[in-house]
Amino acid sequence: MPLTFVVVVVYLIAVVLLSIYFTRYIKTSEDFTVAGRSLPGIILAGTFMATWMGSGTVVGGTNSLAFRHGPWVAIIFGMAAPIGIVILYFLSKRIHELRMQTVPDVLEYRYGEAARIIGSLIIMLAYVGITSYQYSGIGFVLNATLGIPTKIGILIGALVVIGSAVLGGLYSVAYTDFMSACIMLLGLGIGIPLAISNAGSWATIASKLPPEHLKLGGLSIITILGYFFPLFFLILGDQNMYQRFFAAKDPKAAKWGAIGWFFGVLVVMPLVAYGATASRALFPNINPGMAMIKLASDAMPTFVGALCLAAISAFIITTGNSYLLSSAVNLGWDIYARVINREATDKHRLAVTRWGVIVLGVLAYVLITYFPTVLAVQMYAYTMYGASITPALLAAILWPSVKPSAGISSMVVGAIVTLAWEFMGKPYGLASVIVAAPAAILTLLLVNGFSSKR
Repeated sequence: MPLTFVVVVVYLIAVVLLSIYFTRYIKTSEDFTVAGRSLPGIILAGTFMATWMGSGTVVGGTNSLAFRHGPWVAIIFGMAAPIGIVILYFLSKRIHELRMQTVPDVLEYRYGEAARIIGSLIIMLAYVGITSYQYSGIGFVLNATLGIPTKIGILIGALVVIGSAVLGGLYSVAYTDFMSACIMLLGLGIGIPLAISNAGSWATIASKLPPEHLKLGGLSIITILGYFFPLFFLILGDQNMYQRFFAAKDPKAAKWGAIGWFFGVLVVMPLVAYGATASRALFPNINPGMAMIKLASDAMPTFVGALCLAAISAFIITTGNSYLLSSAVNLGWDIYARVINREATDKHRLAVTRWGVIVLGVLAYVLITYFPTVLAVQMYAYTMYGASITPALLAAILWPSVKPSAGISSMVVGAIVTLAWEFMGKPYGLASVIVAAPAAILTLLLVNGFSSKR
């Protein structure tokens, strides 16, 4: 336990110190929001990977699906990321050359100011909730590994996430992400194979699993697609990823960043899937969210387990500060500077964005501390984002003749159908994305066709 404590705490201190160091680079609001458009390919690869794989990978998502249903379900779920990355790779030059700061910038460029406002509100609502979930994950890890009370762990997580985002903006987030990505690859790459080896072999682990875990976990294809598509639509439209393309120093760096991200996901995602499955065989009675944490603390050599736990912490913190920073940029740029005060100076925009990090970060803390049931609502935030933002966003980039009415209608229908389907309790057992995403796409096509004929 002392060694684990030292490794995890050293990592948290390193995040804070790097964040303080990068405050020296923040001179303008553009420095804060898109790192002065200066990030090289290798740093982009690290920040892409660390931002994308958060607590949804090591506590929920890949981890929980593998524990409950076996590695193949988790791998199919996780394949949404590399497929989406390939598509974004071919779009990376076009995205970078837009030279914008946020997704609502792109939406307004095609659809007008109403689209900026609607898009900003949807993104902020989803991202604050996602940030609060990261606080919870940090508290969960610190409680399980270091014995820190969960409430104190959540507070520590909130302070680290808010501090790293508010000090150096995307500069500090990107470079701490790169450090975290290296820890992820090292800790999980060494720790999970060792844990499986210490258990005897993969054959030994497989013999302790329910037979369906070695197939598709007894799930139907429709159910598996219900897990796959929210992730797929999210990655194609996630503002965090677009901001990193905007922050690349040139189109070549943007492409190299996407390539590194692709291979990083291909390495980490199966490791987590097989690690959580091994945990299911070794510790069948634990909470599924504890699978990777339990494996690291009880089935690995002490130092390697401590490194792996630092990697799990890295997953969560880097995702938290990225989503918090991104939502603050929506507040400072899309709402304040573009709608409320169009005459705002760059200094004022930077100040509002920084205060936005603090205000939204505290709001996320309040949500997770006093209203934990909000997390249940946020489980479908990915679908709401993917259904309401992604179709309109991709059309704005790829379809020069798309009409403003089509893009705005698609966003509204995607959000309403997601909410309605969840409210009705997912009729026929269909995940919201199976209904909401097609509805948004169909609305986009029909309204555009109708508008073109007028």
